[in-house]
Amino acid sequence: MAEKSESLMNKYCRNIKCSRSRFARSHPEASPKSWSAGHLSGVELPEVAIMISRNPQAPHPARQPGNARAFCARTRAARMSHFRLLDKDRHAAMKAHSADTMAATALYTFGYEGLTIEAFIARLKEARVQLVVDVRELPLSRKKGFSKTAFREGLAAAGVAYEHRPALGCPKPVRNRYRADGDWQAYTDGFHAHLALQTAVIQDLALTTSAQTTCLVCFEADFGFCHRTYVARAAHDAGAPAIRHLTAKTVIADVPTRLAA
Repeated sequence: MAEKSESLMNKYCRNIKCSRSRFARSHPEASPKSWSAGHLSGVELPEVAIMISRNPQAPHPARQPGNARAFCARTRAARMSHFRLLDKDRHAAMKAHSADTMAATALYTFGYEGLTIEAFIARLKEARVQLVVDVRELPLSRKKGFSKTAFREGLAAAGVAYEHRPALGCPKPVRNRYRADGDWQAYTDGFHAHLALQTAVIQDLALTTSAQTTCLVCFEADFGFCHRTYVARAAHDAGAPAIRHLTAKTVIADVPTRLAA
């Protein structure tokens, strides 16, 4: 019986042009005993294998007149379909990995001035942002959807995480002075003095932005006149990815000379 089962297995492997060792690796449960019994302990095999195992004297379908070409064509088509599915899955996995890798090379900044919450979140999704870091000292807004709680909930519904880091906001005395005199250089100096005291927070931000695609958010549409750019640069100096500024329709690489030193 064992020799007969061995012969059946060899016959099947020969007909499908598969070495016996390769078949054994693909179907470790397929023992000679299971062949003689007509079943393979849950391993699904082509009907031809079951037919051969049950009736060793029955002619193989491929050897019946007029069937050889059709049988070979079906076998070849099945193999090609299997490999196409494998290639499709592999391609999808590589594409997703590539997208994540590319996205992680940038630290974004974005101001919501002039945008609705829906348009703002849609732009974040286009940039594949995973985390929004709110760098407003007080995360309140008259614009619908941009105050802290509503903002966090809207982002969460879109699959984007939210963090508020008030230590990275511009202190009120610096903001008030700028409202009074409009001196951007004085504003810059005042905020840099504050930022120099936030070393631990900046280092933590750099680690966070290196691990996931992050966007620093504040109000001003023009990143050239918003403290978020200074925060992004400090994080970049501490090891964060390259800085990219989002606008409603474009992405702009950071150029340090744009802002006053």
